[in-house]
Amino acid sequence: MNDHFDISIPYSGKDQTSPQGLPAVQDGTVEGLPIVTYKGKRVVLTDGLATVYGTDVKNIQMNHANNKERFVEGIHFNKVEGPELKALKNQPNLIGLVAKNTSHLILWTERGAARHAKMLETDKAWEVFEKLEDSYFNQVGPRPLLTLSKQAREVTAVFSAYARIGKLIGLDTNQAAISANQVTIAKTGENVLAVMGQTHLIDEHQEITLNATGIATLIGGVTAERVNRVLAHLGFHERRIIGDGKKQWFLLPAGKAYGRIYDTGKKHEKGTPVQQIKWYESVVPVVRAEIERGDA
Repeated sequence: MNDHFDISIPYSGKDQTSPQGLPAVQDGTVEGLPIVTYKGKRVVLTDGLATVYGTDVKNIQMNHANNKERFVEGIHFNKVEGPELKALKNQPNLIGLVAKNTSHLILWTERGAARHAKMLETDKAWEVFEKLEDSYFNQVGPRPLLTLSKQAREVTAVFSAYARIGKLIGLDTNQAAISANQVTIAKTGENVLAVMGQTHLIDEHQEITLNATGIATLIGGVTAERVNRVLAHLGFHERRIIGDGKKQWFLLPAGKAYGRIYDTGKKHEKGTPVQQIKWYESVVPVVRAEIERGDA
């Protein structure tokens, strides 16, 4: 018996899907998805993730294989193999879920499921992930009853709504939380992250981030101004005039794979937040190649 792993029968109630064609949810279960826990946290098998996202297993596997640098073991997934996997295969409740010839088993965490939803780039995938986030991943063990004040309910509603909007427009989980917190402060006066002691959120990409000067230093022989021109030529960012006449670089859709926006905590004269784009180290060879071509 494996003390780290547990699995129970999938939910199969009367309503198999919601009116929108999404998996039905009931009591912390999602229709068609086995409840799997690993080391005390809920996870999802690859075929289960493919089923609820409306895609196939090969697509999930290809996303993983083609973006290995974006999936960190222990953060986005757990890999079970060797003696541990052998012990799992002998459990009666795994019959039919793990093939006998399986050499390893990938167990996707909440963050891994979110990353796949972003890569699939479909509204359905994000809607399903929100169901998983609300009714699956956060249902380990019974939840204590909690009575929220009217103000707390208002803060929760604002923060939750804008965090989801952030994900829908392509922000990762942490950046969506930061942006949602800014809106919550403006609308309710409550700084959710500060109250919860989360003043610094970890970058999900787990990569070193650089500004234009840092990129120029790694390439050598170029200036930060040249790097910014190249990034603009690639369509990764563009400079716009903001409310108080100041100019600021804005991240474009093509640049989201290579960078993210950080709130510096400062404000311009008219109160506009000062934001800065930080680039992942993976952008350096792209910029270097463009400079060597001499197109920008």
